[in-house]
Amino acid sequence: MSGYPRIKAEAVAHIRELDLLEKKIILATDGIMTRFSESTLRDKLSKENALAVADYIIAMKREINPRLDYVKSTIQFLSELSRAIGVEKHFVDMTRDDILFYLDKCRKPENEDPLHKWIGSYNLKRITLMRFFKWLYYPNIASPERRNELSLEENKPECISGIPQLKRKEISCYKPTDLWTQEG
Repeated sequence: MSGYPRIKAEAVAHIRELDLLEKKIILATDGIMTRFSESTLRDKLSKENALAVADYIIAMKREINPRLDYVKSTIQFLSELSRAIGVEKHFVDMTRDDILFYLDKCRKPENEDPLHKWIGSYNLKRITLMRFFKWLYYPNIASPERRNELSLEENKPECISGIPQLKRKEISCYKPTDLWTQEG
């Protein structure tokens, strides 16, 4: 019987933790019409990673008031990263190799993507991850600009350090047949 109060206290703490996570998921996904983002945070991430993503989305909403599509894609990219690396690996423990492994999944061979459109997806995911990891390392800094400065000064976080933006090989993604002609 001596262990019962401890077990009950742990159960109550677990319920409070779930309540907190649930409240943050609701706040983070507020306004998004589909349940995809909500179910992703609940079912496809570890509790720790779901809480980190929810906290990030809430902070982002307070800082820059992003469009709902941006919130949805951020949740999607972070969920994809977590699943690609292993759901139980916490974001704070991820390495540069983990991030590159995820980003390299965007790559497509020349015969599948001759216009190299995958590079746009790669760069978009890279930017999203860089913003997230800077926030994760500097969560108490309210200004994204100040987080960028600190990140440059301290060369942190290491997991995103030195990941370059890729350049498209084409000058334009439009072919001559896509353009209007004088003939109408």
